[in-house]
Amino acid sequence: MSPIPTTFMIVSGEASGDLLGSELAREIYDRIPSARLVGVGGDAMTAAGVELIHHVRDLGVTGFTEVIGKLRALYAIMRSITNTADELTPAAVILIDYPDFNLRLAPRLKKRGHRIIYYVSPQLWAWRSGRISIIRDFVDRMLVLFPFEYAWYAQRGVDVSFVGNPILDRILAAPDRAICRESLGYRVDRTHICLLPGSRMNELDRLLPVFVEAARILIRNRPDIQLSILRASTIPPEAIYQHIAAFPGLFRIHDEPSPIVLKSADFAWVASGTATLETALCLTPFLITYKTSWISYWIARSLIEVDFIGIVNVAAGRKVVPELIQSDCTPARIVEETALFLDDTAYQQRTVDDLKSVSRLFGEPGAAVRAVREILHVCRLD
Repeated sequence: MSPIPTTFMIVSGEASGDLLGSELAREIYDRIPSARLVGVGGDAMTAAGVELIHHVRDLGVTGFTEVIGKLRALYAIMRSITNTADELTPAAVILIDYPDFNLRLAPRLKKRGHRIIYYVSPQLWAWRSGRISIIRDFVDRMLVLFPFEYAWYAQRGVDVSFVGNPILDRILAAPDRAICRESLGYRVDRTHICLLPGSRMNELDRLLPVFVEAARILIRNRPDIQLSILRASTIPPEAIYQHIAAFPGLFRIHDEPSPIVLKSADFAWVASGTATLETALCLTPFLITYKTSWISYWIARSLIEVDFIGIVNVAAGRKVVPELIQSDCTPARIVEETALFLDDTAYQQRTVDDLKSVSRLFGEPGAAVRAVREILHVCRLD
C-alpha cells in the first residue's frame, strides 16, 4: 500500500492570493515532493500543482452591498471547503488574505479540529480591529509581510511570524526598466501610462470606465502618450474589451508578468489593493483609486482607523502617492493628478525617491521560503 501523502489545503480568493498560493505550493513540493495540495485558487495555483475544488472567479467580489447578492453561493463554497477538509484531514489549512471570507471560514475549520495558518494579514491595524479576537482564537499562526504588523499582532497575543514580502522576489527576477520597456516595444521618448483596474469584476466595472474616459481626455492634449491595461488573471479578456471596444488602438492589453509591465511604465493608475504595493516596489510612480457603492463606501469609511487606504502611504505615515477615493475618483481628477506629475520633473524625482525609501521597509527577498519553513514547523514536519 502506498503511503498516504501529506496534504495541505490552500484557500485564496483573488488573483494576488492565487499567485501567493502558487509560490507556497512550489516551495512545499520542493520540501515534500510527495505532498498533496488542494484548495481554492486560480490558474497560477493550478499550474503549480494544486487540485482546485473551486476557482477564485467564483469568489471575486468587493464591497458590503455587493457581497449580499452572492452570499448563498459564498456560503455554499464555504461548506464545500469545510467538507473537503474533513474528508482529507490536511496537516494545515493555509488561508491567504481575503478576510471577509477567510475570517468566517477559520472558526468553522478550527472548531472541527483543523490547524489554521493565515498568510498575509488582514489589515486589522487599519480598520475593523475588533476582528483580532477571531485570529487570536482560531488561527494557529499568523504570517505577516510587514515588520510593523508583527509588533501589532504580538502586542495583542497572536502567535505571529514576520516572513517578508513575496512581491520582492518577483520584482528582483524582472529585468531592469530599460530592458522591460524595450522587450514590450514601448518607445523611450514617449510617456507610458499603465492602467490596473482591479482583479474583481465589480471593481473593474466601476473603475475601468472611469479610466477609459480619463485616458480619452488625457490623450487629446498629449497624443504621444502610450496607454496600456494590465489584466489580472481573474478577469476574462472580454470583460476588458467590452469597455474599450469603442476606442480601437488606444490601449495595449498585457497579460505578461506584472513587474515587467509596471517597470516599463512612467506612471500608473492602480485600483486599491495588492497591486499598489507591487507598483511601488517597482519604483513606478502611481495614483491609487477606489470606487464602490455609496452604501459600501460609508460603511467602510466609518470603520477605517487610519488616515490612508494605500499600504505605501500607511507605511510611510504620509501621502507618498495620491489617493482618489469615491467622489474624487473621476476622469477629471485622474487627469489632473497625472498632469501634475508629468509636468513637474522635481515632483517625479521626489516620488521615486520616496518610493525607494518606503520599499526598504518591506523586508528581504525569500518570503515564500520563510513562510513554508514556518508552516512546516507549526505542523511539526521540519
